[in-house]
Amino acid sequence: MVELRAVVTAAVLMALIPAVVGENNKRLHVRDEDNNQKPMPCTNDPQMDPGLPLCQDDSAQSTSLERAHWCRANNGTYFALGYTYMQSACSMCRCTPSRRIRCSTVQCLPAYCIDNTMPYRKDGQCCAQCGYEATGSSCEYNGVSFPHGAIMKTVDNKVQCWCQGGNIECRTYIGSLFESMDLWSDQSAIYIIVIILCIILIFGVLVCCSCTLLYYYYYQRYQQTMQQEYDQYMNSAGWQPMGDEDQNVTDMSAEEKRAEAEKYQASNPNDFVPPPYAAHHSSFVSADEEKRN
Repeated sequence: MVELRAVVTAAVLMALIPAVVGENNKRLHVRDEDNNQKPMPCTNDPQMDPGLPLCQDDSAQSTSLERAHWCRANNGTYFALGYTYMQSACSMCRCTPSRRIRCSTVQCLPAYCIDNTMPYRKDGQCCAQCGYEATGSSCEYNGVSFPHGAIMKTVDNKVQCWCQGGNIECRTYIGSLFESMDLWSDQSAIYIIVIILCIILIFGVLVCCSCTLLYYYYYQRYQQTMQQEYDQYMNSAGWQPMGDEDQNVTDMSAEEKRAEAEKYQASNPNDFVPPPYAAHHSSFVSADEEKRN
């Protein structure tokens, strides 16, 4: 009976676990959907916020009268959609599609005077200028007056325009050293790869030559050490290995000794001493015994 109850309890638990897990997953899924439905950050002015996507433009469905009175300033003034004006000498504002007025500070280029004088800022101007430059040299672009030395716009192809003495001048924008070099463009990428491969090749050759020189250095040093130990051992043993010259001298001395022995035997035959084995076996007969016989 106890075993039956245990089996029933286990079966009930096994049935409840998937239901609980499924309910939790469902809740998590609903929570994720709720999170996904949160509004994503966007911008209506890509120049101000270049990293954010564009928001939906509600101005397309509005009338011309609404677009003419799109933004309202704090003093009650209405501005048309996209209208740009200078709020102060260094502040430029624009009416955005979100019905908000976005203001930004005018950036000034560094002023360098060719006559070594210090640039100064005049009344009503945002950027400093040199004394020899004309007064009131502002530039007008799209109905907006920009002071002298102010950066007016920067377009996508890295061209920057600014107000210079009443004229609008544009130059290629150089943001940083790597941007100016444009290393990873289609024209220069192949040269960068070739330079990297050449550096790797030269480094490998230097490493190979260094290892070869080290090997020969330690090999010669090892040979020299072994030769010194060998010479020291031979000197301490009290004898030297026989060379070719010593062998010739020894051979000549043996021949001379053999010749002297033959000469001595021819001059003194009676003094010849037989070898011991001949005397022992009675195979040697002296000259006196031959005369007796």
